[in-house]
Amino acid sequence: VGQSGVDKSQLAMQLCVLAAADKGFGTIYIDTETNLRFLPRLHQIAQSRSPSNAQEVIENVILYNPSSTQELMTILNTRLEEDIIRQNSSMFPIRLIIIDSIAAPLLCERNAPQRSKIIFEMSQLLKRIADEWNLAVVVTNQIVSTNNVTVNSALGTSWYHCVTTRLLLQQQQVSVPMEGEASSHFSRIAKIQKSNIAGLKSVHFQITQIGICEIV
Repeated sequence: VGQSGVDKSQLAMQLCVLAAADKGFGTIYIDTETNLRFLPRLHQIAQSRSPSNAQEVIENVILYNPSSTQELMTILNTRLEEDIIRQNSSMFPIRLIIIDSIAAPLLCERNAPQRSKIIFEMSQLLKRIADEWNLAVVVTNQIVSTNNVTVNSALGTSWYHCVTTRLLLQQQQVSVPMEGEASSHFSRIAKIQKSNIAGLKSVHFQITQIGICEIV
């Protein structure tokens, strides 16, 4: 979860490449925002991390681009398990599902009770698929603000309580003392905010040609 421009999609793309290049797993990537404009960047990460089989890595990412909540639910209800079954006997069985982002179509749903109902149905469906097919589900979400003050993740508590692990990506302004005056720059930080298996830790990171890298 994080504000716009904080590189949530960079992390999602990197996970696709790592799943295929390091583990031999395929990915279903549901892109609700960018109309697949991320493909050149996905290819760049694959080429940088796995030059010998970059094209094979890309070909084992199944892409969807729903433009509405109804289209998204149709994909989740009918297409996901069809793809998983079809790919199960392939060289890259599906073990990762990414929705980037969950908020984009749901924020267009003006009926709050209906939106909460869809969020609950979606979370239950994704959890069932994850359990039955032994795969991971990664969902990006946005931060909403009022009067430039950060309030909460975009779908509120309805979605917050549906997730088991929550990673916050953010940019913080850091002042650097210099002779005569102080200089400042923005530092990217990833924080674990919710997890059953990991402590609440944070790391500084940067974006490189190969994706997100920790600054040590």
